[in-house]
Amino acid sequence: MKSVQFSGSARTGVGKKDAKALRRDGLVPCVIYGGKEQVHVALQTKEIEKLFHSPEAFRCEIEVNGKVYPAIIKAAQWHPVSDELIHVDFLELVEDKKVTIQVPVRLEGNSIGVKNGGKLNLGRRKLTVRAFPKDLPDSLTLDITNLRIGQSIRIGDVATDNFELVNPDRLVIVAINRTRGSVDDEPEVEDEDEEGAEGEGGEAKTEEAAAE
Repeated sequence: MKSVQFSGSARTGVGKKDAKALRRDGLVPCVIYGGKEQVHVALQTKEIEKLFHSPEAFRCEIEVNGKVYPAIIKAAQWHPVSDELIHVDFLELVEDKKVTIQVPVRLEGNSIGVKNGGKLNLGRRKLTVRAFPKDLPDSLTLDITNLRIGQSIRIGDVATDNFELVNPDRLVIVAINRTRGSVDDEPEVEDEDEEGAEGEGGEAKTEEAAAE
């Protein structure tokens, strides 16, 4: 998982007035929990907002008073009118404790079904992953090159090594749907050796018939 570094300042006050004052200064109040202690910290709003505009999941290294807290974003609150980021919850990562996060799905390859006019349907843009912090992926890549019309990739089809997918096994991630203009796959061409053998047999019969 990719990492980003932040330098934060410890919050001395955690009331509403203190939070409003921080926001006026371009800071967002945050809390880091899940470790030995709960830490209240203020971070630059513009720096944090960049993470929400990225499709990837990130590991955050937050430095507060000389100590670094490894964490992931667990929740965020936005103002209902101005859409301003007003609070962020971070879950501190402990190496021997599994955590659950959502990671984006990435597709690679040009599907055979799409080439034949089928429609690509990405049913799940994010999947829920559970793993130890060192094994957390920043995304999940699926190769759809051989996916034909009417075929799909489900959760149970995905091979996972050091992490598990929490979603149900039968949940469809991506599928190629038939469209009005789609065509079936072209029939496979027979091997040249087989065609050659049939041709030789035909010539032999012709020669025998001529001899008679």
